Amino acid sequence: MFKRRLIETFGFLLVGVIFLLFMGLFIWLISVNIAGAIVLVACALFILSAVAYYVTRFIKWLIVEPYRAYKRERETEGTAE
Repeated sequence: MFKRRLIETFGFLLVGVIFLLFMGLFIWLISVNIAGAIVLVACALFILSAVAYYVTRFIKWLIVEPYRAYKRERETEGTAE
């Protein structure tokens, strides 16, 4: 399960890098002026929010889910006694 999530996370990071390359090409095509700067800021904020979402999701899976499973297991052991 860890390996699958890790590969999924790296896949999303790879997609993000490819998107950054296309964004760089797009910005290069548009000369750097006010409209170009607005597009650059919007794309950068979108990418940062997407990266933050997937990193948070991965950390949640890595830390919170095992703790919840352990907690559930502990609660069921208490009722079985």
